[in-house]
Amino acid sequence: MPLKIAIGSYGRTAALKSGAVSIAGIQPDFIEVKLMIAAFRRMACDLELEVCEMAFATFMIAREAGLPLKALPVFTFRRFHHRGCVALSRVTWVVDDDIGRCQPKHCSCVFA
Repeated sequence: MPLKIAIGSYGRTAALKSGAVSIAGIQPDFIEVKLMIAAFRRMACDLELEVCEMAFATFMIAREAGLPLKALPVFTFRRFHHRGCVALSRVTWVVDDDIGRCQPKHCSCVFA
């Protein structure tokens, strides 16, 4: 069965996208996008794809709007990818990729 699939190019997805790992009974047609948010929009606006990596917030908004989407608990990208944080100007914030959160610079505590 042919499926149009949009997933990012990460270490976890390389073997699948290169064909080194196959999907039984599926002929994947991997759609390449420069920014994954473009794939989110193509899926949420036009239902253009059969399988699409999607931010959880985008998925929830699409479901609330009545789109017939199903979620699979597959994490293709597991790190905090937002590089900007909004905070009080007197505090310097940094992204800590080890914990996946922003926290104040020079702070030994972890914010939940």
